[in-house]
Amino acid sequence: MTVSLQSLFLAMVVVTLLAAGNCLLAWLQHRREPSLLWMGLSSLTACLAITLRVHLPLEPAIIIATPLFLVSFGLIWVALRTLNNEPPEAAAVILPILVWLGLCFSDKFRGQMDLRIGLGLLLALIPISLTTHELWTMRATSRVIRWPLLGLMGLQMLLMLHRAVRSLLWPQIAYAPLGRTPGANILIIDILVIMLILSSSMVSLVKDKTLRQQHQNARTDPLTGLTTRWYFDITLPKRFAQAQAASQPLALILANADHLAALNHSQGRAAGDHGLRLLASLLTATARPGDLVARYGGDEFVLLLPNTPLETAQALATAAHEQLRLAQAPLTLSLGVAAFTPATGLTSADDLLSAAEQALAAAKSAGGDQVRQMF
Repeated sequence: MTVSLQSLFLAMVVVTLLAAGNCLLAWLQHRREPSLLWMGLSSLTACLAITLRVHLPLEPAIIIATPLFLVSFGLIWVALRTLNNEPPEAAAVILPILVWLGLCFSDKFRGQMDLRIGLGLLLALIPISLTTHELWTMRATSRVIRWPLLGLMGLQMLLMLHRAVRSLLWPQIAYAPLGRTPGANILIIDILVIMLILSSSMVSLVKDKTLRQQHQNARTDPLTGLTTRWYFDITLPKRFAQAQAASQPLALILANADHLAALNHSQGRAAGDHGLRLLASLLTATARPGDLVARYGGDEFVLLLPNTPLETAQALATAAHEQLRLAQAPLTLSLGVAAFTPATGLTSADDLLSAAEQALAAAKSAGGDQVRQMF
């Protein structure tokens, strides 16, 4: 069964328009993510390029259609750069187009189809290789999306390079209309597949980025930059179960900023926020690799210390307390320390947290600005 060029052209128009519409509609829902807009424009540009290549006379089609294809491939790279929060470089998009337009001034170039195919594919490899590299750098992206795309782009580059080398080293004849060009149907099918997969993948990449941002926002306290209580509440039971299974100690330090409300009232909320950021910075500096520092409440912080006995946790809490005094901060700090070991009788993460809360309450009851321990 043979498929006519007109049928393939019609299929290409429908598919690329659907791909563009899919990206543009998704962009309307995510206006803060312009990568969808760039991808939609890329699909529309490819549709326009193949339309002009099919319907224009040979001479203007050569000059106009290929630069539009190069623009389309360049916009795909721009879309990924934008998604990766990197500024696109206009020169990488414009240079292949300028080279092509310069070559079009040569009669020999315009008259040899193989030469045009070979050099056009080599120029197209520039934005496509940049796109592949951009995908490679997006290591935080889901592997389910990223690795198939890398495989697809790598295969595409190999096929284009093979076709370019074959056209340049083993030229056939000076073909003219697209309908009589060997491989024209394969070229259109290739564009169909690439545009459909890339546009769908761009929507998936944006959704993946949005989910990662939402998770990061839920995990990070906006004022102090510390981990949130939500993430701490998820992590504590896991760490406790690991410590219990391995018969290793697990320490917890609860820290409370003394008289924060009075500071807010006397000097303003900005002074209180500054004091909280200072405490967060100090506690982060006290923590070791593998420790978790989180904002537990409005004026409370927590340090989760894996494989740490009570004595070490007490020393860390005391060091943080002394560092705050030396910093002449507008706030003082009360700290409660507790630790799990098989000998303590603590059987759950809640028991460990309760012990630390009791130690903190003892420090507050004694006037604050001190360290107390439990177990």
